[in-house]
Order: sequence, then C-alpha cells, then structure tokens
Amino acid sequence: MLSTLIAGNNIPLMQYVRQVTGEFDDICVYKIIDDSTSSYEFVRNLATYAPDVIFMEVTADSFGPCSRLVADVYGHSSQTAIVGVAASDSDEIRQAASSNGLKIVLTVPFSAEQLQQALLDSMLPKISQGAGRLGIMLSARPGSGATVVGWNTAHVLSTVFNKRVLFFDSDYYGSVIDDMLVPAGSSRHSGMLAPTLNDLSWPRIALKIKPNLDVVPTSVVRELVGSSRWELSRLIQIAKTHYDFVLMRVARTSDVHVSIAMRQAERVCIVTGTDLASCSGALRRCTELTAAGVSKTAIHGVINRSVNPIPKSLRGIEWLNIAGVVPDGSRAIHDAFEQFKAFPQDAKDN
Repeated sequence: MLSTLIAGNNIPLMQYVRQVTGEFDDICVYKIIDDSTSSYEFVRNLATYAPDVIFMEVTADSFGPCSRLVADVYGHSSQTAIVGVAASDSDEIRQAASSNGLKIVLTVPFSAEQLQQALLDSMLPKISQGAGRLGIMLSARPGSGATVVGWNTAHVLSTVFNKRVLFFDSDYYGSVIDDMLVPAGSSRHSGMLAPTLNDLSWPRIALKIKPNLDVVPTSVVRELVGSSRWELSRLIQIAKTHYDFVLMRVARTSDVHVSIAMRQAERVCIVTGTDLASCSGALRRCTELTAAGVSKTAIHGVINRSVNPIPKSLRGIEWLNIAGVVPDGSRAIHDAFEQFKAFPQDAKDN
C-alpha cells in the first residue's frame, strides 16, 4: 500500500486528486492538509503518517506556502517523494515548481495512467539512495539460464569478493529458487511477513544462505508485490541500505512494478546464447528495455553455454556490450547450483 498526503488549499483540486487516486486499490490518502497549517503541525503529520508521497499544490507564487512545505519535507522526511499538482498550466507555475525543486507536476485534468507514471517517476530518487548497487538479470528467451547465471554471480560476489549480496527472483511462476531453498512443503516464511515492509521487518523477509549472501524467497516477493504495485520499489530501496549488491532476476519487462527498477539499475544483463533464436530474443529484449526508458549504456549481454569464441556483438545488436561468457557445460556452474540444495542446512550452522 502506498501511503500519501495531499497538501493545498484549492478544494476542487484536492478533491480531484483524491478522486483519481481512488481509482487505485493500493493507494491510501491519509489526510488532506491545508497549506496554511504551521510548520510544526505539518511536520507532526509527516511523523504520524510517514507518507511515501505527498501531493503538493503548486501555484504561480514561487515563495508561497508550497515553498515552505517543500522545505519541511526535505528537512524532516527525506524518504518522502513529492508530486506537484496544479489547477492549470502556465510558465509561472512551471517556474514556481522548478524553483522549489519539484520535477514532477501533474496539471488538471490528468488520468489514472498519468498519475501512476508520475508516482513511479517520483520513486526513482528513492531507489537511487543507499550504497548498494542494483543489477538485473533477464533471459533472452525461456531456458536461457538467467536464474543460474544470476545465482552464481551472487555466489561469486559474496564468497570471492567478500561483498554483502541479496539475490531474489521476480518470476513468480517459473522460478526454481524456492524449490532449492527449502524442502518441499516447508512453510518457513508462512504468516511471518510484517504488515509493512521496512528495516524492522527485514530479518523476517531475507533468508540467510551464507554469512554474506541472503535470498528473498520468490513466494515472499510474490506476496509483497502482489499486495501492491509499489512494494517492489520499497523492497529495493531498503535492500540497498543493507547490501553492497542487490541482484534481481526479472521475467517480464512489461510488468509495471519492475519498470522503475530496470530504469534505475546500474546494469541490466540479458542472458542469451549465440544461436539465431536466442539472438532474436535478445534483440526483442533490447527493444523492450530501451522503450521502457533503460539507457543503452546500462544494457549488457551475458552469453551462456558458449562453445564459440567470444563474439564482439550479437547479430543485429552491434551496440550491446558483452559483460561475460559462461562456457557450455561448465562443471563449476552446475556444482554451485546443485550445492544450493544444502544451503539451508549450512545456514543453521552459521
């Protein structure tokens, strides 16, 4: 659930914002605050409701109430994003928004789709916070091996380079991670999730595999993200404060809850082979990613099960950088993935 507040004194505008947010079953507007309220009262509301987003009325007055309230948010609630809302569009309003550091402003009338995109965009700076680096793995086509490559990348980073790593899979229906993690029928995480995803609930969510390696079971990711389209962004934001690397395996680039993660990731790796079908799949993935706003410099290829010399580029994707090559039938890769079965027993001893 995305928690929000609305701040302003234009009653029709505030009602319009509430009407559009009411089209979502996972957005909660806790309160509408008059922008004439004192800074003390406003900050008290921030502490009470801890909103993810504040919808802030923007007027043509650059030094009006909006300026004071924005300063209060930045000074007392750095984790809260601000989306400006305006009753009309004008050069003065755009100037007022810019002078107050508001990059996202919705002008009436706006649709539910525009509101959703504004909220996703507002979360980008939040995900960029934290020292951890975000990397995403996805397959060029089914069976390309993104899960295996992603897992072994996490294993190498944690054991060879001594980095704190989190790995999780957002392919809710095709992932083998949960089968490898716990014995069949185990309900280790059943009913253990806290009402909200935060630092306090994190120990209940991440399963420790090795001293430097944690995994969020796919069943938990499904439960979190299934409850709200905004929870994946919150999960990544919190994870980046706990780990040096956060590795995420993605199945579908079209899912709205992964679009913001892909745009913020330092690397999005397409795991592919060198055969024609894989190259065609990789080309489609590149098109999907660039259309979703992912920079070409962030998109890399990982060639899996390669039996040929490293190609300089894949057919039809000359600009795609090859980040690595996994040899065909690599015994080390196979053994490492097989050993995954024993990790829960190891975790009990550590």
